[in-house]
Amino acid sequence: MTALTSKIVGTAILIKLQYSHFAQHPVHRVGTYFFRMVYTHTGEELGNINLRIDSSFYIEHYAGHVGFSVHEAHRGHRYAARSVFLLAIIAKKLGFTSLWITCDPENTASQPKHIIR
Repeated sequence: MTALTSKIVGTAILIKLQYSHFAQHPVHRVGTYFFRMVYTHTGEELGNINLRIDSSFYIEHYAGHVGFSVHEAHRGHRYAARSVFLLAIIAKKLGFTSLWITCDPENTASQPKHIIR
């Protein structure tokens, strides 16, 4: 799997997802692709994002297909939201027709601001 790069319109910020590995998710126990969110110009890691490839009731209603963590120093710049767009390209190639992203109600920083269709 190759790295995907996204130029964010209106800015010089480039983000890419670097494939890390495929393994069973340690908590949700489903096959998962793991990626690093990377700032293209410097190679600095911004955080991590993963794609869970199961579509069970549990995944769709509780865990979600997507999990992410942005390193504290890089929070507030929408890197996770931008990375989800890149992850959606991979998911589509894997046959996904929809992605479920869930969020703990107390995690206000990660709550979606809009729905992607």
